[in-house]
Amino acid sequence: MIVVTGGTGLVGAHLLYELLCHTHAPIRALCRRKDTSLLERLFQTYAPSLADLLSRIEWVEADILDIPALEAALQGATLVYHCAAKVSFATEDASLLLKTNIEGTANVVNVALHHGVKKLCYVSSIATFALPKAGEAISEETPQEPNRERGNEYALSKYSAEMEVWRGVQEGLPAVVVYPSVIIGVGVETHPAMKVQKLCHSPYVTGGGTGFVAALDVAKAMRLLMESPIENQGFILNGTDLSYAQFFELLRQSHPLLPKKKCLSPTTLRLLYYAEAFLWLFGRKRMLTNKLLHTLQHQSRYDGAKITQVLPFSYTPIEKTLEKLSL
Repeated sequence: MIVVTGGTGLVGAHLLYELLCHTHAPIRALCRRKDTSLLERLFQTYAPSLADLLSRIEWVEADILDIPALEAALQGATLVYHCAAKVSFATEDASLLLKTNIEGTANVVNVALHHGVKKLCYVSSIATFALPKAGEAISEETPQEPNRERGNEYALSKYSAEMEVWRGVQEGLPAVVVYPSVIIGVGVETHPAMKVQKLCHSPYVTGGGTGFVAALDVAKAMRLLMESPIENQGFILNGTDLSYAQFFELLRQSHPLLPKKKCLSPTTLRLLYYAEAFLWLFGRKRMLTNKLLHTLQHQSRYDGAKITQVLPFSYTPIEKTLEKLSL
C-alpha cells in the first residue's frame, strides 16, 4: 500500500498522477478536504484517455495533526510520501506554519515507525539551505541553516520538520528527502501563497532570480527514489536557474497576452520598502519585509545534478511546463 499525504496539493496531485500512470500498487491519499479538481485537470492536460485511473485512489480525510486519524490512515502502508505542508510567507501564519509542518511531520514519522513502513519520502525545500559564497551554487553539500529572522518562518518550519525525518531515520525508518526549487506546474496559477496570476500580470519585475523545476519532474524523481535502493539521502531538484526577467519572458513566449516587464531598480525597491514602512504606522498590512527585499534582488543558483548521476532521470525543459499553464 502506497500512502500519500497532501494528495490534493500541487506536489501531491502531480505525484498521484505519476503513481497512477507508473505503478499498480494500491494507493491511499490523505487530505483535509477531498477535492480532486487539480488531479482531474492533470489527466485532462496530459492523459485524457487514462482518466479512469482516478478510481484506483482510496481517499481518506485525515489531518496530520490528528494522530488517531493518521494511525488509521497509515494502517497497512509500505511506502509513504509525505507532501502535506502549510505553505505561507505571511508573518501572521508563523505559529500555524511551525505547528503544522513540524508537529505534523513528527506525527507522520512516529506513526510510520509504529506501523513498520518500509520507506518514507519527505518533500523539504531549498529554503532550508544557507546562502553560499558569492558565485557558488547551492548543492547537497551546502550547510542547512535557514535564516532565522522574522519573515522566514516557512524555511524554519521545513528545516525543523526535516530534522524529525532524520530523527526517524536514527530510529530505524529508511527515508529519502527532496529539496525542490520553485515548483512550476498545472495548478500553480491558483496557488494561494505564490500569487502567480498577480505576478504574471504585473508590468514590473525585479533584478533577482532563482531555480525552477517542473512539478512532474519532482513527482517522477520521488517515485524513482522510492523504487530504488537509495536510502537516507537528500536530493536537490532543480531544472534550471533563471533571472525573474528571463522566467517571465519565457512565460510570455507561450502566453503572448501577458505584459512585457520593466525591471525595478534597487533604489526604487528601497523607496517602496520605506514607503510601506511609513504606511504600516497607520495600520496598513506590511508586505515588503527585509527578507523579501533581499530575495527579490538576489540571484540564487542551485545544483540539481546529483539525482541525474544515480538514477535514469533528466529534467524537462521549463518551457514545456510553462506552455501548459492557464494564465
